[in-house]
Order: sequence, then C-alpha cells, then structure tokens
Amino acid sequence: SGGIIIFVISATDVLNGIIADRLLHLLVDEMQKAGIDQNAHIVFAVNECDKLDGEKGEYPHVILQQVMDFLNDFSFKNPIIIPTSARDALLFRKMQTASYGLLYS
Repeated sequence: SGGIIIFVISATDVLNGIIADRLLHLLVDEMQKAGIDQNAHIVFAVNECDKLDGEKGEYPHVILQQVMDFLNDFSFKNPIIIPTSARDALLFRKMQTASYGLLYS
C-alpha cells in the first residue's frame, strides 16, 4: 500500500493497435481483489513519443488521446499519462555532461 505502479505503453505499439490490454486487465483485477484503488496508484508512461512521424500524421496528442480513451474503457478516472522520449532524455544528459565539463575544466 502507498506504492506507485508505472505502466509503460509504447507509442509505436498504440499506432499499430497494440496495447497490453491483457496485462492491464490482470493488473486491475489483482488490485481490485486486494482492495487497492487503481486510480490512485498507477501512472502511465507513453514511451517512444520521439519515434512518431508528423509527416505521416503521427502526432503525440493523437496517441495520448487514444491512450486516454483506452484507459477510460478500463474505468480509469483522469489517469496520469506522461509522454516520454528516450532521445530527448539523451540530449538533456549530453547537455548536462557538456555543461559540467565546461564548468569544471
């Protein structure tokens, strides 16, 4: 009790109509059996948003809405959905490393 579950959903899988609904269904069932409020303990991370191609009509806001609709079907009320991007995190880390090197060289 008191813990948080981070459920990772791939943005590219959403594009292909693949969402781990069986796994989510199992998780929700187990939480209900244990008397745990699913709305208070799960955060959804939509990974690989950097792989979406706007030129092909693949936009993060569309993917996030599809995830929201999917989660609403599972009775999640106002789920916390966080888009993530490994590329942006890598660039940020490189900038930090470069700044650190400039400050202490």
